[in-house]
Amino acid sequence: MNKLSGILLVSSLLYLGAAGLHAASPNGSFKIIPLPSMISEKADAEGFALYSNVKISAPDSLSSEADMLRGYLKENPNIPTGNAPGEIALRCTLSSDSPEAYCISVRPGLLIIDGASPAGVFYGIQTIRKAAYTAPKGESPVLPSATIADAPRFSYRGAMLDVARHPFTEENVKSFIDMMALHNLNTFHWHITDDQGWRIEIEKYPLLTAVGSRRDSTVIGHNSGVYDNKPVGGYFTKEQARDIVEYAARRHITVIPEIDLPGHMLAALTAYPSLGCTGGPYGVWGRWGVSPDVLCAGNDSTLTFIDDVLNEVMDIFPSKYVHIGGDECPKTRWKECPKCQKRISELGIKPEGRFSAEDKLQGVITTHALQTLAARGRHAIGWDEILEGDIPQDAIIMSWRGVDGAIEGTGKGHHVVLSPASYCYLDYYQSPDQALEPMAWGGYVPVSRTYRLDPTEGMTPEQSKLVLGPQVNLWTEYIDNYPKVEYMELPRMSALAEVGWTPQSMRDYKDFSERMPALWRLYNARDYNYARHMADVDARLTTDHDARKVIAELTSIGTASIYYTTDGSEPIGSDGQPSPTALPYSKPISLDKSTMLKSSAIFEGKAGRTRSDSVTFNPATFGKVELSHPFEKHHAPAGEATLTDAQTGGPSFQTGHWVGFGNCNPTVTVTLPEPATISEVTFNTCVDMNAWIADASAYSIEVLTCGPDGEPKWIETASESLPERRADQPDNEVERHTSRFSPVKAEKVRINLKASPLLPVWHRDHSETARPLLFIDEIGVR
Repeated sequence: MNKLSGILLVSSLLYLGAAGLHAASPNGSFKIIPLPSMISEKADAEGFALYSNVKISAPDSLSSEADMLRGYLKENPNIPTGNAPGEIALRCTLSSDSPEAYCISVRPGLLIIDGASPAGVFYGIQTIRKAAYTAPKGESPVLPSATIADAPRFSYRGAMLDVARHPFTEENVKSFIDMMALHNLNTFHWHITDDQGWRIEIEKYPLLTAVGSRRDSTVIGHNSGVYDNKPVGGYFTKEQARDIVEYAARRHITVIPEIDLPGHMLAALTAYPSLGCTGGPYGVWGRWGVSPDVLCAGNDSTLTFIDDVLNEVMDIFPSKYVHIGGDECPKTRWKECPKCQKRISELGIKPEGRFSAEDKLQGVITTHALQTLAARGRHAIGWDEILEGDIPQDAIIMSWRGVDGAIEGTGKGHHVVLSPASYCYLDYYQSPDQALEPMAWGGYVPVSRTYRLDPTEGMTPEQSKLVLGPQVNLWTEYIDNYPKVEYMELPRMSALAEVGWTPQSMRDYKDFSERMPALWRLYNARDYNYARHMADVDARLTTDHDARKVIAELTSIGTASIYYTTDGSEPIGSDGQPSPTALPYSKPISLDKSTMLKSSAIFEGKAGRTRSDSVTFNPATFGKVELSHPFEKHHAPAGEATLTDAQTGGPSFQTGHWVGFGNCNPTVTVTLPEPATISEVTFNTCVDMNAWIADASAYSIEVLTCGPDGEPKWIETASESLPERRADQPDNEVERHTSRFSPVKAEKVRINLKASPLLPVWHRDHSETARPLLFIDEIGVR
């Protein structure tokens, strides 16, 4: 029996005798976020009027859910009190493969929520809660007579909050859990230890919190080298953590703690220096990045420490899973450490393929931690780097460096959680106008980007069965207050909610945008500090190479009206109304020449920010691109054609207008659509030192033309070695490289690039193994 089988059968047996009681004309809808799997609304039928003091009947086993429903009804300012007719009945009799499945039956005077478990009932309650806000603003909600049959696509739907970089209060964490419950998320990944702070009480190691929870200062901005001299401290007692676990459980959310090891352990090493390879002295970090100081893998006391900490953590957190990190663990100290090298020799560890002996030594540490968890019936989750060692089959892979870790993990039989940074890192900017945004880590992940994640894309049906679900992550290096947590999470969390819950075949971003205003009304009732970028225009520009056109598709929130211009003028005047040159948007715009496309939306009488998209044609536009080396798949959404698509990448490498390369020196060859007489070749590189993206160290440009004998001949037009980037240069910018020469008739252009071999010496993450990425875009000729 599948997830929804049995639900429709039960719905036909639900109480129908109340029809005709307390009739009211419906003004609401069950088209909410996330969208339920099946909605059958009865057209022209009377509905169910919501009142905050409506009778709620439930067995004792659902008393907690009934109490929450009462609270949700009272939080809606449009739900009246008065003489409440009708009844809401909570049941737990549904038969389904999914314990989170539910069915709702709505008739005049009677609304029934039946779940496959209390969790299913809880999600049915969330549906009623959100449907109440679909009524027009200021109107008392009346839900339509309907049947809703629903169950989630994935059993794991997560959100991670980092409290190590900046600590938050117990009430903040509970508020975060409430926010997750609203969005049908069921797994709270709690990142509680890192280089910048240890935030959980461990009785056997009291210095972890007495020393490791405190830092003297925090770096200002990105790589400034200047510190604020403001102490940061705080941690959660075992009692507080257990209280949070209980609070989450009442909302059917599992709390998974993360003890990040063997890297990201500088706070622990500061408290207990003997756990490190050098013995210190160490200091709790006030800056960001990856510390070379990690747990000593050759020290027996390290294994004892891991056992002791994990056992105390398991005493606090009853979750089936414990996250053990495993990411970003430099092997610099291990290569120099006699104890680590002795351990490698004793175990007979040898390098294998792309993995060094030290890489495989991390697998020994990981396996030890997994065995400690397994002894108490628990399983480990680790970041995708743990695949670099030999690990047990029951280890769960959390893929953050793109989707490749998930594909590799499922190929090896591991269960996986999808959390790729380019879709799911909510510490990235959510608007291309970074100057107008609060400081973030970098990158660009708008709501639309998160929404387009498909956790099983690129997998076989057998691999897809091993996908537990998706998760969004919020790292808090630049988030030092809780209102900013809300701003970075919302409404992007709603996009992840639909990714995790709604069937892929039913997901549509335009429809999602039209359902968003109701959720915003709920955000307002909760006084959430959410981002409102969706009320601006989201432009998706795609290239039709055959027709040699760029197609612009514009969307905005709800029923917003979109206006645009193609002559560079402003679409909205100073009075907030469409300008005389503006055109109303009704269908995708076809562009076949250089254009400055400006667009803006008017939502509920207010104009959003103007968006500008430059489309620039040149003789290389739509030219065929050939690459000597493959690009990083998750850093070139449209592939190599991005390099000649008439769109130029900006400072953010995450916009989709850049092609990224790792560990190679690529050659790019462009065949011009037609031979052309040219005297200039240009290309851009993106520099983002916070994301390990550097300029090329050298390049040369060649042009294929006809020689005097009529034979094709490559002519070198430029060759340049570039200086290493200085510490006083901007962290993030676009570098334009230009070669000018005497006019020649060309058929092809070739750019030979040499990537920077290492991050600069001054860079916080400089090491002999830290190789930066190379990002290039729009190749142009004149």
